[in-house]
Amino acid sequence: MSEKGPPGPPRAAPAIVSRQNRLEWIDGLRGLASLVIFTHHFSDLTWSQSHPNTLAEGSLEGFLRNGQLAVGMYFLLGGRVLAASFLKSAFTVPKAPVVHGDDQPEKKPAGKPPGPRWLSLSSSLFRRSIRLAFPAIIVGFIQWQTCINGLLDTAQLAQDAVMQPSALWTPTWCGIGNFSGFLQFTLDLFTESNHQYMLTVGGALWTTYDQFWGSVLVYIVAATLAPLPHRGRYSLYLAICVSLWWINSPNMLYMLGLWLADVHAAGFIRKIQDSWKLTVGIEVCAMALALAMIAGGAKVATPANIAIGKVTVSNGKYGWDPSLAWPQYMLTSNWIPPAMILLWVELSHVMQWFVSWGIFTWIGKVSYGFYLMQFLTIYGLMPHLVLYFNDQGRTYWNNIVPTYIICLIFNFFIAWVSYHLLDRVGLKLGKWIWDGLFVTKPNTAGALPVKMVRAFFHMCIHLPGDTVRAIGQKTTSTYTATAQGLHTLMNWRTPTTRPPVPDPTDPEVLAQLHSTRWTSDLSHDPEAMRTRRLLKLQSWAWLPHLFLIPGLTAVWVIYHPMGNWTYDALTFSTLWRFMWVLSLPNCLFAWIGFITPDVVHSKEAMDKRPVHREYIRNFFIVLVTKGSNESAVRRGYNKLLRLEKYHPSVKVVVLTDEPYVYPDLQNIVCPKSYKSPLGKAKYKARALDYFRYHVSLGVYDWILHMDEESVTDAESLRHCIEFIRYTPHHFGQGIILYNGEGYWDNWYFTVADGIRVGDDLARFHLQNTVIHRPVFGVHGSFLMTNGEMENECTWDFGSLAEDFEFSQDAWSRGFTCGRIHGIVREQSPTTLRDFLKQRRRWFMGIRDIKGLYGLPHLAINLWVVGVFTLGVTIINLPLGFIEHALTPLWVAVCANFCFITFFTLYLWGLLFQELDYGQTWWKIPIHLLCAIIIQPFASVAEGLSAIWAMSSEDFGKFEVIVKK
Repeated sequence: MSEKGPPGPPRAAPAIVSRQNRLEWIDGLRGLASLVIFTHHFSDLTWSQSHPNTLAEGSLEGFLRNGQLAVGMYFLLGGRVLAASFLKSAFTVPKAPVVHGDDQPEKKPAGKPPGPRWLSLSSSLFRRSIRLAFPAIIVGFIQWQTCINGLLDTAQLAQDAVMQPSALWTPTWCGIGNFSGFLQFTLDLFTESNHQYMLTVGGALWTTYDQFWGSVLVYIVAATLAPLPHRGRYSLYLAICVSLWWINSPNMLYMLGLWLADVHAAGFIRKIQDSWKLTVGIEVCAMALALAMIAGGAKVATPANIAIGKVTVSNGKYGWDPSLAWPQYMLTSNWIPPAMILLWVELSHVMQWFVSWGIFTWIGKVSYGFYLMQFLTIYGLMPHLVLYFNDQGRTYWNNIVPTYIICLIFNFFIAWVSYHLLDRVGLKLGKWIWDGLFVTKPNTAGALPVKMVRAFFHMCIHLPGDTVRAIGQKTTSTYTATAQGLHTLMNWRTPTTRPPVPDPTDPEVLAQLHSTRWTSDLSHDPEAMRTRRLLKLQSWAWLPHLFLIPGLTAVWVIYHPMGNWTYDALTFSTLWRFMWVLSLPNCLFAWIGFITPDVVHSKEAMDKRPVHREYIRNFFIVLVTKGSNESAVRRGYNKLLRLEKYHPSVKVVVLTDEPYVYPDLQNIVCPKSYKSPLGKAKYKARALDYFRYHVSLGVYDWILHMDEESVTDAESLRHCIEFIRYTPHHFGQGIILYNGEGYWDNWYFTVADGIRVGDDLARFHLQNTVIHRPVFGVHGSFLMTNGEMENECTWDFGSLAEDFEFSQDAWSRGFTCGRIHGIVREQSPTTLRDFLKQRRRWFMGIRDIKGLYGLPHLAINLWVVGVFTLGVTIINLPLGFIEHALTPLWVAVCANFCFITFFTLYLWGLLFQELDYGQTWWKIPIHLLCAIIIQPFASVAEGLSAIWAMSSEDFGKFEVIVKK
């Protein structure tokens, strides 16, 4: 045998990159700027002259079509991102290796940062040039050809027929002339600083000059200043920015972006974020300055522009009139707002999370093609749509709004096509040329001509075959992905099937088992009888719900207390009121759940059903708690202990973390030394995994997971046993109420938790009764699971929402869920901070779960949509006095339906708790009336918790909510 050498040094764990360290938010911000630029050009060529008060310049809403400001944002983002990786490599100090089993580095890292990667900088500059040039030249050629062939002459007809007066004109791209003129135009893209001329012959390509030379400056300055200490660097940044500002050079915006990238790479942004007061102070000041410039109009922006124009230089002239300048992105009112917005987003985790939404980042990724192609869309498609809708006799806005939407969607499509055919090709072309000329050996200057000739012939010989091969591979991968997608679509409910568990025949096994047949008489238990009556009442609740929400929606629409509506499909107000419609999926699921019968059968009827499981060994009722709240633990344990007399399999157990021990109770303590098999489980999940391991769960064991303050009754226990006996499902959940200890002690939180009860009676009822798959996840309490399922799935998850992740894993393994017709009673949080911390933990835990079919992300997005819907509702109140546009009927119906549904979730959940609590009859209407008043403020708290979660980094901490 060969001898093995000494073991090498332990491998360092892979670095965990936080979502805030990625650059998706820059893509998202660029995508939003692209939308503003498109809206700017569309409005300039349609309504800006005939309807100047719509998104009026100098108003707050006019920000949505301030294209010069958005172009400034483009340049700022260019400077922020171009040299980011270069600066990061220059300033990042390598960490010392972590010794195995130790949480801290053995010693402090010594030495200096490794320094910038110069080759990557020169490579980036070369590839950036190719990326800018290739799409711009292709688009310029397409514009030139469409113009000289008369394909865009319809624009003048649309102006004369519909949009008089407007700035719509037949494009003058024909001014390029012949092919030699086009070659000169190609050169002018990077050398001609006359923006007005380039706009005339090139449309949106007029910014190519600024983008190219701004990029060159960023790379040169980054390379020159990187070796200097930060005081020297920042002093030179300041001097360069002031100099460029004085001559009104757009390169100043690139330098500001580079400066911000430097501050981030050097770690100063993180130091600022460590002080929330400093962070909030900077954010507030930045947004106040931006709003002053955006909404100040003639009172703020114009005087500032004039004052700066008197002391600066523009086109070689000292003292100039800002009203005559074009382009105007260097006006004080146009470059300060995007700079302040970028600073705000750089510091704000919540804004980074918001602009990192998939739709925004996707637009950002295709934004270059979206920007370049917009004039082809506006001049090529918009006039035809305007004339078509005009022939149908539509009103002005019922013509312009759908035209805008269709043009926007079409521009997205051609942007996606150009991204794949132009942008990505340009990137690959730049990398291929660079690698071929400067990376592959020999890489001397004398070898360049030979390598260029060789590359040309190689391309001519191999390109056809490589193209066919690439198409074949792409076709194969597309077919495979499509087949997998169709299989998933057809089998989404059951990714895999599970074989039935046969009844045991071994006498030794049978001796340990009990029958699942319920034999205890509950007629003398008043709490059980009250639960039975309430569940029977709930069986008929679907009948009023069938008419309640639609009827109230109809009344609300007819009497329109929130504003008048119109039969027009689209109006200007649709632009922001459409947010109400995004809550419709959530509300539809809730209403369908409300109208789905929640039938509770009697014991006699259940006994006639086929038996799925005849035997059970243990039915553990596990109170999972850290153990620090002794009074709540003992109160819950003593109430649940009474249930052991009703069935021989029932065992009540308190599961705590070391060092909390209760020797006089049936207590299992999870030791600090316990580590789950994969090492992922933390906090509650770690304790649950230890319990699974400690008691050696089997297929005939069932576990009812409860929180420390959770209590239930014998009738609910009967339904748990009947669930095991008469259903084939492997885990189930019932109704959780929050009318336990301290009910109505704090009216605010009692009402706020009403929506959770309503959700159990609606969406989660639909999930467990009809779908039988955890599409909405599960709650961590009143969760009954089979021992075999727990052993197979385990609790070895790293999420703070371990219950949600557990349900997704169980679903992927073929386990199904069902409805338990029972009730568990718990407590609401007692302080606003605890309320927000609780919701924040749910949000952050679910946010980081991959799950099946993207359902966790969908749940989070629906949650966020609810927050934004609330924001739109609040914003609409003052806007209703300023902007009197009618709401389309379909938007009004959807919005009112969602409004009524949310109120019903709160009020029905509260009514159900009142009936279960046995509340005095005259107090119930008082509580419901008060709930109507409190509910909007409760919604605000829900929104604040989501905003807090969005503004937080991944902290990985399970925060315990104190319930007395």
